[in-house]
Amino acid sequence: MAAHWGWPNLLVVRPSLENAGRKLLNSEYVAGGETNEWKGSAELLVVLWLA
Repeated sequence: MAAHWGWPNLLVVRPSLENAGRKLLNSEYVAGGETNEWKGSAELLVVLWLA
């Protein structure tokens, strides 16, 4: 999904959630075999001060 004016395209996470964020944004399928609707929808930003 391409970024659109007014649509968020950045997922901000603390370091402990980096792996979960990467899975969410990069996996083709989610648990149960369903298509991941969030794949490619945003960029991941890991922010240290959120730890």
